[in-house]
Amino acid sequence: MTNDKCQMTNGKWLSLIVCCLFVIVLLAPATRAQSTQTQATAPDFQSIIARQAALVSEFDINGLKVLVKRREGSQTVAAGLFIRGGVENINVGNAGIESLMLNVASEASTGFPRERLRKELSRMGTVIGESVSYDYSVLSLTATRSNFDRSWEIFTDVALRPAFNQDDVALVQARMVAALRDDADEPDTYLQRLQERVAYAGHPYLNRPEGTAESVGRLTADDLRAYHQK
Repeated sequence: MTNDKCQMTNGKWLSLIVCCLFVIVLLAPATRAQSTQTQATAPDFQSIIARQAALVSEFDINGLKVLVKRREGSQTVAAGLFIRGGVENINVGNAGIESLMLNVASEASTGFPRERLRKELSRMGTVIGESVSYDYSVLSLTATRSNFDRSWEIFTDVALRPAFNQDDVALVQARMVAALRDDADEPDTYLQRLQERVAYAGHPYLNRPEGTAESVGRLTADDLRAYHQK
């Protein structure tokens, strides 16, 4: 009786093993097919990079390097005038001058006084902005395609012929000084400034591109005009 049970048990296990092997054999081709399909549909990164590179063109205009990237189907245009150097262009005495210069320049130009500039930009939905970093500064433009020509006219006037009116300088300067003084009131920000003094000792990065409340507060409209002419 025991032998019969063993034979039945062995028979069941043998049948189970055969079934498992049969299932594995059936699944193997499907697994290979799925793997092959995954490989076939994997993105071709080289072709993607090549297509993106084909959208970029580079050329010089009077010594000024120009990079253009076409954005097919986009209804907006973005442009930027980049100033190389960042903190290497400034010192302890005039730290923050590029930031103040670009901020004031975007307020008004010779051809577009403050109120006219604001009205035109608001009507077109155009934005002229600025930012500074340790390695470069930028005056930026964002506009719709339909309003790009007029927006570009305003942008170039702001970049090349900023008004630097005393009232605009005083207004922007007061705003920047107040923001810089707030840094000392924030424990985390104040601690970060102390860390920068240690980490960047003897390095150009010791001069922050935004400057300090003291350095920005000393700057005048004449300082901005002279710096802009460099």
